[in-house]
Amino acid sequence: MPQRPKVTRSMFGHITNSLRNGWPALLALSIAAVTCLHPPEILERLQSLVFDSYQRHSPRPYNDELPVRVVAIDDASLREFGQWPWPRDRVARMIDLLQSSGARAIGLDIVFAEPDRNSPDQIIAGLPLETRTAVQNAFGNTLISNDTIFAKSLAKSRSVLAQVLTADPTNAQNKSKASFAFVGDNPAAFAPYYSGAITPLGPLLEGASGVGAVNITPENDTIVRRIPLVFSSALGLIPSLDLELLRVAQGADTIVVKSSNASGAQAFGQRTGLAAIKTGEIVVQTDGSGAVRPRFSNDPTVRHISAAAILHQDVALQSVRDKIVLIGTTAAGLNDTHATPLSGAVAGVDIHADLLESIFSGTSLDRPDFSPALEASIAIVLCALAGVMALWLSPLWGAFSALALAATTFAGSFWVYQNFDSLIDALLPSSFALIAFGGTALKKYWQVERQRRWVSAAFSRYVAPDLVKRLAANPENLRLGGETRELTIMFCDVRDFTTRAETMSAEAVVRFLNRLHTPFSRVILDSGGTIDKFLGDGLMAFWNAPLSVPDHAKCAAQAALEMVKICRNMDAELSKEADAAGQPYLPLHVGIGLNTGTVFVGNMGSDQRFDYSIIGDAVNIAARLEAVTKTMHTPILLARSTADLCHDMDVRRVGGLTLKGRSDETDVYALFERF
Repeated sequence: MPQRPKVTRSMFGHITNSLRNGWPALLALSIAAVTCLHPPEILERLQSLVFDSYQRHSPRPYNDELPVRVVAIDDASLREFGQWPWPRDRVARMIDLLQSSGARAIGLDIVFAEPDRNSPDQIIAGLPLETRTAVQNAFGNTLISNDTIFAKSLAKSRSVLAQVLTADPTNAQNKSKASFAFVGDNPAAFAPYYSGAITPLGPLLEGASGVGAVNITPENDTIVRRIPLVFSSALGLIPSLDLELLRVAQGADTIVVKSSNASGAQAFGQRTGLAAIKTGEIVVQTDGSGAVRPRFSNDPTVRHISAAAILHQDVALQSVRDKIVLIGTTAAGLNDTHATPLSGAVAGVDIHADLLESIFSGTSLDRPDFSPALEASIAIVLCALAGVMALWLSPLWGAFSALALAATTFAGSFWVYQNFDSLIDALLPSSFALIAFGGTALKKYWQVERQRRWVSAAFSRYVAPDLVKRLAANPENLRLGGETRELTIMFCDVRDFTTRAETMSAEAVVRFLNRLHTPFSRVILDSGGTIDKFLGDGLMAFWNAPLSVPDHAKCAAQAALEMVKICRNMDAELSKEADAAGQPYLPLHVGIGLNTGTVFVGNMGSDQRFDYSIIGDAVNIAARLEAVTKTMHTPILLARSTADLCHDMDVRRVGGLTLKGRSDETDVYALFERF
């Protein structure tokens, strides 16, 4: 039976340490999950800008096979036939030509809310009474209103007129020729609501096959991204011009709206809004408000046919056969333009055409209901990975990896857009991943700095300040293990300290030692030495570690001379203090032993506690030399290995001595101060 792996204390420590150091990533992860599920408005705007960039980089290619055409009242048409509005008998002629050419449906992105001012009856009505009477007597009842001609053309065609919905209830009530049915929640609660409308003239409306709203509402940044297919009013649902064209083109009577909690659109009791709209055989997926996000084409003008060319029949009119034809103004001076993700000025009629083409080509952009949950999951994974990168990789490689992670997320999001026409946000997950990496990296940096401060604080008491700075810059040197190198070792001890301590209180002993060790420590550190440890009344120090010290033997010898001088000065001070207090005085002397040799130096102990120290035979020789100073009555004794390196100093050979614990004689030298 296989054994389960044991969780060692070391493994547990690594896990605990990672969690403790990776809390910025965990915090970013938590915030990211909540933000992706419920993004504030400003972040939704940023998401929209990213999705806009996708469309600019990869717009929908125009497909001439799609059954949508635009008859453009363009600048060339205005030059040919004069300023807009034209007489409506001319518009009627255009509709007759399109209908006779086999157009499946004709939509007019123009609101005919007032009588035609260019109609003969309207012109006569504006004449003086006498002139008006004379004209009527001359022509009798042969003058026909342009609106009457227009209404007859509408009645003979599959045409859809436009109305503009308003928030003013005093405007005429909106009209609809379509009947609606719905399954699920009532869609009127979710579709954009309008209380009034600017509608076509009654006779025109009566002759048309349908009427739809042409409202195009940009978002807060004035860019049109979504186009509603249905609207809500006090009289019920109102179709858009585009939806009504789809209905009329198929000869359908009813529009079916599918909302949340309908069969196949389960929302688990939540009222999430509309899900799809069906008319005839066409089913359109919508967002919760009944809007569709078209994928805009790269060149809307290629679908244009100039109105002048239609009226002159200069084009092959069979090109509109079985097509849905939209008639609208595209001339720059008529101001029917809107900003889209692709352009700052697109004619309203082209936006309607883009929507219809997106529906027919199945390229309407979809923001799935599961998008927030998916994005939250992606954010969680990315934040976790970014945190691991910050903890385990070097700053450079970690930053590169985090940026690569964000770039990969954007690449995946763009791939989904191109291949599935779905919008999955990469901005929020990637941003929070970078925040998680940055926060964790800063935490790690702070920890390293704290470690360096700890090194500085700890070693400044034992190592020269310049060495502390160099050691703090490389704290990785503070680990178990070390190296073999040549050092000069010092042992120093106060003579007759036991006798002295017998006459002093414990506090007085501590004050005495502090008074002596403080200047000793300063001299050692200033000369580049490292204090290994204090041994009661004595100390142990060494030179040339942890960092190299040139002429370390000479530096140690000069420090020893300075320490003897300090001891002499302190002895004079203590003697005066004892005389002033009327107390007996024991003279103060120190013994110092120096030896240069190869030892092992490094951190020794355990992971939990270690000391930076040295081990080797050279250490024992220095300790024995310090002990011999008492019997030799010489304050400083050196081994030959140190004396040979102390050039230009007063070094005198004492002789060969057999040190305690050693069988061979050791050449011993005394060091004196030069005057």
